[in-house]
Amino acid sequence: MSVVIPAFNASAHIEECLDHVFASKFKEFQVILVDDHSTDDTVAKAARYPCLILKNEINYGAAHSRNLGIEAASADLILFIDSDVLIPPDLLDRVLDFFNHHPDVSILQGCYNHKPYYQNLLSQYKHFVFSFRGSLPGGVYINYVHTACAAMRKSVFKKLRFNEDLKRREDIEFGLRCSEHGCRIYADPSLTVGHKKRYDFFSYSNYQIRAAKDLVWQQFVLRNKNFMQEFNAGKQPFYKKAWLLRPALCFLLLVDLMFLVPTKSFSLLVILISLFILSFLLEYRFRFYLFRVAPLFVSLGAWPLYFYDGFLLGVGGTAGILKVLFFNYSPR
Repeated sequence: MSVVIPAFNASAHIEECLDHVFASKFKEFQVILVDDHSTDDTVAKAARYPCLILKNEINYGAAHSRNLGIEAASADLILFIDSDVLIPPDLLDRVLDFFNHHPDVSILQGCYNHKPYYQNLLSQYKHFVFSFRGSLPGGVYINYVHTACAAMRKSVFKKLRFNEDLKRREDIEFGLRCSEHGCRIYADPSLTVGHKKRYDFFSYSNYQIRAAKDLVWQQFVLRNKNFMQEFNAGKQPFYKKAWLLRPALCFLLLVDLMFLVPTKSFSLLVILISLFILSFLLEYRFRFYLFRVAPLFVSLGAWPLYFYDGFLLGVGGTAGILKVLFFNYSPR
């Protein structure tokens, strides 16, 4: 098995990531770390481990790094993890066993566990957003890939590669194309990994705004059809499709508050309460999931964060459209 890890300025977590990989019970694997032109000591730290280290001459992005790792892989099975992912000791054994018993499956999808590494509100909330997406009941076949933890047969890459024009959601887009080409993608919610990612107010806000700007670029400039296909696909959960409504609900909330504060109108108060109820209904499965696995303060924080997310996505999307129209914006 070949383990491919793209890394960019990963000094804060690359050692812990590699410690977990080399603590695996299964020992017949190679590790390929592709450094995406880091400006910190990521490479120096990784060099202490028995890895094959490849270096990008410039910051190409994760898609290019994964493609480079694929070319260097010597095994028939390739496991992709991110540089901030912490795998359990039995994960490689389980991946190998799965493919041995499921010759018809091309890709095995894992997910984040229910235990955030950092305990502040934004880090936990973002962790649970990602872990919820993988917490499907039982094993199911899906049409997307999340390369934080995904294993694939190398034969998949005879026809397909990650799209290097995309700087965001390139793994999901890759999964959609794999599904179109007849590859079976199996999601196992019990195949979980840890995630060492910390968000504060500024990093969280920047991440959400950048995500919206990059998606504008992919949809309206690159005209990548798989952006909207992802949301329209029948195998995608409703809450993910309803994600696009967040900016609209945030706008309605801001307008309502603008008139409610000076007038103290009862009808506007009812509208305000209705918007909060609607936000809950649009993602009720996620909210119930939070009540089940997250601390209470995270469950309560999800209410205002829903609208804050909508605000950030609206800002990022608007900025992306303006830059595309007037400043020739590119995520590179």
